[in-house]
This record gives sequence, C-alpha cells and structure tokens, in this order.
Amino acid sequence: MVVALATDPEGAAKVTGAANAVISGEMEPSLLVRGGETLSLGGGVTVSVHAIPGHTPGSVAYVVDGQCSVFVGDSVQVHGAANHFPGYTDPVAYRASLKRLRDEIRPRRLYLGHPYRRADGTPYGVELDETQAEEAIAQSLDIEARVASAARGCLEAGPRETESPYSPFARVAEELGYTGDPALEPSPFFTTMAGYRTHFAQHVRTQEHRSHPS
Repeated sequence: MVVALATDPEGAAKVTGAANAVISGEMEPSLLVRGGETLSLGGGVTVSVHAIPGHTPGSVAYVVDGQCSVFVGDSVQVHGAANHFPGYTDPVAYRASLKRLRDEIRPRRLYLGHPYRRADGTPYGVELDETQAEEAIAQSLDIEARVASAARGCLEAGPRETESPYSPFARVAEELGYTGDPALEPSPFFTTMAGYRTHFAQHVRTQEHRSHPS
C-alpha cells in the first residue's frame, strides 16, 4: 500500500475509495449494542457487552465470559499511539470507564485496537496479559490526570491564539512536554482539548447559575 501511494498519483484516492466501499458495504453493522447485552458465539461461548464511553460516546468493551478476556478497541489510550497523545472526546467519562475496567471488569487479558505507548514511548502489543493490563490502565489514568490539570490551568487562564501549532492550547503542550505533530489525522491533541473545553464551559455555566439563580 505504501508503494502504491508513492508511485501512483491516484493511489491515495484509490485506497480511500476501497476503504469506504468496505466500511459502507459488507461491514455494515447488523446489531446495535449499548452495554448490558450478552452475545452468543456458539459452542457455549458468550460475550458480555459493557459500555465504556470516553474515547467516543459509544465505546464498549466485549468480555469473553468465564475467561475475562476483554476487547476494548481504542478505549485504553495509555500515552497514545502514533501521535503520542491520548485521544478521547469526553474526559470525565473516559476516566470513569478506566476505573470501571480496573475495579469491576478486571481483565486477565486485554486486547487493544492499536499498540499504544508507555510513558517512555515504547509500544505495548495489542494483546496484554493481566500485569500489562493493570499497568496500561494505571498509566492511562495517570496521564489523563496530568492532561486534565494542564487543560484546567489553560482554560482558567483563558486559551490564547498564537502562532504555535498547538494554539490555542500551547500552554498545555508546553506543560506536558508534548512535541508531536498536532495536525496528523485524526488529531488526538485537539480532540482531547475540545472535550476538556466542553466540560469547563459546562462547569462555568453551572457556577453562574448557582450564583445568579433565576
């Protein structure tokens, strides 16, 4: 695929078209799950569905019953994948879901959607044993707390438009020491910052309402 993109001027368009055809064609979903369902795979094997929103509103975990093998897709971001930054749309829900995975679901095997990275930049595999799963969830909670603190400080001071590629959240990138390319798609940096800004705005409105009730 890389060779095709490099040698064919229409390579990118062809790859995008092929991906769209697959996604919108035979991979069209036939079942909508929200969490709480039990799916039968046959042969006595069942899978429980657990809602773990945060990365996206509809994120779920699939737990193979009796094994506690847990498939979470992109819902355990650790320190991010290629962009080296964790991406989630709702930071409050993301943190709550990580705690649920840690305290309630307790995976003995954890399957990730990508080889997400540790704090030192080394990647996990996509299949984690129990010890690695505990570590990945703990690191995800740790970096979320650090990002939340930096985002809160930036939002309280007031985001500033600058020439920085991280504008208006340059202060966050500086505090965290983040030097990745925020323009890479999808951009976890700006997606995550938008989530914190949404919650901050809601908090401000709530405080104003309490101070000036109608």
